[in-house]
Amino acid sequence: MNFKPIILQALVLSSALCQDKKPLAVSVQATVVDTFKRTLSDGNVVTNEVRGVYWRDSAGRTRMERGSLVIIQDPAARKIATLDLQQKTAHRSTEQAAGQPATMPSMSQAMGGGPSQDLGTRTIEGMEARGSKITVVVPAGAIGNLHPIQQVSEVWLANGLALPLLLKTTDALNGEHVQSLHSIVTGLETDPGLFQIPSDFKVIELGTAPQSGTLKLR
Repeated sequence: MNFKPIILQALVLSSALCQDKKPLAVSVQATVVDTFKRTLSDGNVVTNEVRGVYWRDSAGRTRMERGSLVIIQDPAARKIATLDLQQKTAHRSTEQAAGQPATMPSMSQAMGGGPSQDLGTRTIEGMEARGSKITVVVPAGAIGNLHPIQQVSEVWLANGLALPLLLKTTDALNGEHVQSLHSIVTGLETDPGLFQIPSDFKVIELGTAPQSGTLKLR
């Protein structure tokens, strides 16, 4: 199973939920764990786990690294780059609304769904976190599906840090995906080079995505 599109979707979702949640000027380093679980029609269950490293600097830039896949996001510059360390390529895009202030899209805009539901607070990795949930329905025929597909997503953000400690997405197409942060360390100095595309990489510009764009399933 190709996990890359699901991981990228998780990044879009968690970033959208962080809108209006201004993080403290605190750098973060943590282990990120993606767990994928699918139940087959015969009752068999397939579970896979992908581990990596998550960094965030005091400017809010983030880097998620899993094997040869690296995702770098710069909210201030509104740029996101997906790096392939083996091929030494970087696909870079910019999100900007024409004539509009540079603000993150809401969760409903990013996912094409309705308003998010407040799940209250809970303790995760020793931090108090507040959860939000949204249910999105992919209409019949949108991706070749005979019937509508319901996707339920929730994100738990560390209070005051806008740090996504836990992301869970469930739907009939992809099964269950849980992304979680562990061994979280804050306040460490972060190498600025982590958030830059290496000079010897081939950069492929993907253009500008509309501010109100909906995450499309392909």
